[in-house]
Amino acid sequence: MGDGTVTCTVRGLDELGKQLGENSVTAIKRVLRRVEKEVGKIWIEAIAERAPVDTGRLEESITYQTQATLTGMTLYVGPDREGWYGSMQEFGTRFQEPQPFVRPAFEATQDEVIDKFGQVLAEELETLEKQKAAVLEVVRAQFFGGGE
Repeated sequence: MGDGTVTCTVRGLDELGKQLGENSVTAIKRVLRRVEKEVGKIWIEAIAERAPVDTGRLEESITYQTQATLTGMTLYVGPDREGWYGSMQEFGTRFQEPQPFVRPAFEATQDEVIDKFGQVLAEELETLEKQKAAVLEVVRAQFFGGGE
């Protein structure tokens, strides 16, 4: 993605991984996939809603890309190649005043995005706790329940 995109970087996932233990890689990937989809959808809708409309092509070109590692995730949101002129709309040119739509969308949805991230993380941690409890129950039943 080129100019005119919003970049959001989440760091500290390596610390989360340490807390999650053996299942950390799978859990972090699951969290990142959910965050990517849900946060990406929030920003795409907000940016498209604010995009200047002439032909509608710019509005339709809003998308996201993700780069994820075990230590962080970067989500790029903005116009794709079809909306190449989005940066000119956002920042202006020497012939045209700026018509910002990406930055205002990002600023308007910051709290919603942070809440969504926290919600997804809490749900995934709860799922892991339930899985852990189920595994412990099976282990208890096999090792301690079979001989009694």
